[in-house]
Amino acid sequence: MGKTNFTCQNLCFRSLLESREDIRYNLEIVDVLVRSHLINLAQIDGLLAQAMDNGNNFLAVSFSMQLVQLYLIDDRNSSITESDLYNVIEMLFRISVSGRQAPDGLTSLIEVLRTNQEHNLFSDRASGGPTAHIHSGILQAREFDDPQGLLEKTEYLLREWVSIYHSPTASRDPTKAFSVFVHQV
Repeated sequence: MGKTNFTCQNLCFRSLLESREDIRYNLEIVDVLVRSHLINLAQIDGLLAQAMDNGNNFLAVSFSMQLVQLYLIDDRNSSITESDLYNVIEMLFRISVSGRQAPDGLTSLIEVLRTNQEHNLFSDRASGGPTAHIHSGILQAREFDDPQGLLEKTEYLLREWVSIYHSPTASRDPTKAFSVFVHQV
């Protein structure tokens, strides 16, 4: 049964990909397919993020905003969470803070997402551990200009990480090696 459902999801997703844009970016059609478990939301998340990353595809951005509005703001009782649309949200956030012209309502949508979230998705892809600090730092770094000597410090840190990564300790426990590196940072 599970393999049959997976095959059906792949066929439905492929059909959606090959359809005309007015069907591919139709909220009602995609919503029915998602709620019927005929397409995997992770695939939609990846497809939309890729379409937005390949340029400011207005239809993909607009449709992504509609999906986020529907699943994460209007219908908070659904089983769909921010992590299901992580890549879409991340791309929408990038568009909103980039120099590109953002579609009407994007900034307010991002602000509503920030206030509605139980945890800060924009700064923390993982719920804990060493990567949480890195993502938090990335978000904070966007607010400041690069300090003098940043390039040299970054190069030093990358060299340290490579040496730690290639050490015998890292080959036994890569997670511990990464934690040691993050602690050094």
